[in-house]
Amino acid sequence: EKYGEEEGTRRIKEVKNNGIHMNNHSKISLLLFDALSEYSTSYGSNEEVISLTEDEYSQCGMWNIKPDFLFGNKIIEFYGDRFHGNPELFADEDCCHPFNSSLTAMDMKNRDEKRNNILTERGYSVKIVWENDFRKNADRIIDECKDFLTS
Repeated sequence: EKYGEEEGTRRIKEVKNNGIHMNNHSKISLLLFDALSEYSTSYGSNEEVISLTEDEYSQCGMWNIKPDFLFGNKIIEFYGDRFHGNPELFADEDCCHPFNSSLTAMDMKNRDEKRNNILTERGYSVKIVWENDFRKNADRIIDECKDFLTS
């Protein structure tokens, strides 16, 4: 939006082609994960991969899940507001994803739900952190995540 469709698309492609996207992790999510690094280094460029079965693939349409932050059987997922359709900011029918204008907030919610159900079925506990919540009160979110990881 800031640069217009043509220039914005060019800049997005440039970032993707140069690998500057940091393994799909935003700078703000890495602030959280760096604050939690005493618990795990399985995030960012060191993230773990969970391979799925054919049945799990049929449920969620992906062969692998890369948790944002993994510590034992605890996973913290950092949801970017636009990439996951934060329900506090977007209606179900809003198409807010910056790279896929056909995805609605409800589509993203359903996709995330299927993915998290598979993780839960595999014995993981999953905590969701919304970008907007972290921006509002990073210290509180960091404390909540530490409590989650140690409980």
